[in-house]
Amino acid sequence: MNDATDLRHSVANTLNEAIGMVDAEPMSNDFLVHSSLPTYTMRAILLHSALELGMKCMCVDGDLSDRLLKEYNNKFKSWGHDLVKIYRKLSDSDRELLDMAFKDAVSFYGLQVDRDEWTHMSDFETYLAKTGDKDLFLNFRYWYFEGDSRLFGGHMPDLTISREMARFISDVLNGYDNYDGSPVFVSKLVDIEVQKSFHQKGYQDNGNLRRFNEDPEALEEDFQILRQWVVNEHDSLMLAIKDAYEHDFDVLNDWSNTVLRSVYTSLKNTEDYRIRLALDYVFSTFGAKSSDCDAISSAQVRQVGRREQVRTPSGRRLGIITERHDGRWTAYDPRTDCNQLAFGRDDAVGLVIEKVTDIVSVALNGGTPREARVLFPNRLELYLTDYLRTEVLCEFWDAEHGIVTGDEINISGTRQDETRHIPRIRGIVKSVNNHEVTVSKHH
Repeated sequence: MNDATDLRHSVANTLNEAIGMVDAEPMSNDFLVHSSLPTYTMRAILLHSALELGMKCMCVDGDLSDRLLKEYNNKFKSWGHDLVKIYRKLSDSDRELLDMAFKDAVSFYGLQVDRDEWTHMSDFETYLAKTGDKDLFLNFRYWYFEGDSRLFGGHMPDLTISREMARFISDVLNGYDNYDGSPVFVSKLVDIEVQKSFHQKGYQDNGNLRRFNEDPEALEEDFQILRQWVVNEHDSLMLAIKDAYEHDFDVLNDWSNTVLRSVYTSLKNTEDYRIRLALDYVFSTFGAKSSDCDAISSAQVRQVGRREQVRTPSGRRLGIITERHDGRWTAYDPRTDCNQLAFGRDDAVGLVIEKVTDIVSVALNGGTPREARVLFPNRLELYLTDYLRTEVLCEFWDAEHGIVTGDEINISGTRQDETRHIPRIRGIVKSVNNHEVTVSKHH
């Protein structure tokens, strides 16, 4: 007789090995770029196989004779590599369990299932029917022989979600569960990990054991301060960590700030494969910004593939914005190779503008200074001496800047934009072409 428990543990370990190979390098769902197809398809193959093996193993129960194993083997062969067919052979309770885990993962990672591109992720069965059929699996395996044209235009497996479901099935097979015996969905897994880290960093680390022996009342008072701040001001422990992070861990007294920073660091550096990807995603949402830039509406934004290119009103390129799967946007500035995370599309446009342009004070012919938004296309010009460069090109955001050829002009930085030093520019306006103003600097 064979023990099904041993079989389940063996299969769970196989799933974990597949997850480890998937995690070996940062994952990308961007299979549209030809150079990424080998990376994407190999991970899709691994995860398809892991889900297939895991769900088939969920069908096995009890002590197994050689005859029963042979029967199972014949049955599994008839199901083939079609994941939705295997899913439909599971018991009602197992299907319900996987459905709940899938919906939790989709919600946790912020997939917007009400949008056309993700409607197939509204439930696990639909997801498998669209992305887990045998033909697509074979396309992934042999795309380099048959070409990749069949991989375009349809729904593709989401590597993050498929990986999370493989992790969950591995936990089911291994018998891992929550404290109350319920299965550990990814959102709960994160909550448990944060609780454990708070307990460890609050009670065990930072010299707290010695302090407990020396001055337990003072330690308990600090705990009370931290607990009240976490519970009264936040809906979860993770949101408390996010709040502390975005205030540079300076929110309470020194002891509490140290605990909060230590919790963040321990979670950030975890090597536990079960939780690492989920924590990485949560931390990727920290620091998202809004923008109240007054120039957003007049920027040019052009679609370039899956990205959008932000340009000045006259058409000069500033940066790139890209929508994430969770509705947040990244704002990329190629000049400094800097990425910022924005809450929405307009915020991303504003962050690009704010990062690349400057608010300056402009005085003409000795008159009263006024503020203007300016792009210095060749920023190095500002820092070269008069002997190396005698002219500076300025692109004014507003074409109605009122500057004409021959004006005496004085440009300097303002207190509104103290992140970049702007050397004072004094000179005569040499030429004006709509937004573009060329200044000949005084010697």
